Amino acid sequence: ELRRALDAPDWVAGTLRDVVESTRHIAVHYSATPIVPEVRDRLARFQDELEDLAKGRIVRSGSDYRYLIEQTRACEHRLDAVTNIRDTSGGGVGWWTSEVGRQYWQENLEAIGRGVVVTRLFAYVHLTTALAELVDEQRAAGVRVGLIRTGTVDNALHVNLAIWDGERAWEARVNAHGDIVANVFTVNEHDLGRLDAAFRVSSVSARREQPGQ
Repeated sequence: ELRRALDAPDWVAGTLRDVVESTRHIAVHYSATPIVPEVRDRLARFQDELEDLAKGRIVRSGSDYRYLIEQTRACEHRLDAVTNIRDTSGGGVGWWTSEVGRQYWQENLEAIGRGVVVTRLFAYVHLTTALAELVDEQRAAGVRVGLIRTGTVDNALHVNLAIWDGERAWEARVNAHGDIVANVFTVNEHDLGRLDAAFRVSSVSARREQPGQ
């Protein structure tokens, strides 16, 4: 099995060889210490991460928006997105005024400038003044904005997402309080289908919503 595993690109074979040699060294020289269970735990976490990658997903921490920014910069034709607004201080739009939010918005503006069609749905509980101003700003910049009241569609469809050119997507994983705890970039076919369906169903409901309600 190891021979088959090493029949791979040079960088894979070299890395696997280094991992095996380091692990063997630890098992021999530190067998009676906490080093061994620690390395086993780390290898298990590493395997979990590889399984995500093997499924076409990259999972980053809740503060790491690398792929949201990079893929918006690389978008060529179409960006479809959904943003869920929570009723918090600042009218629920605090993320958009944060450093990463401003950077993401700048990438949106540059994408529009090179001809990308940007469609964004805002799901909300109450249409606050701050949200109304954000909607006006994005519409004025050329974003096709839709509004959808929370509860109009199945709660399972209320996800923060971005889909670039129908080929790549981002999804936020949130905790019970609605805080983003992981950023997921995916090219997984099932993920793309699920997120595209969520966007399309929400789009239909958004068209029925009257701005200002």
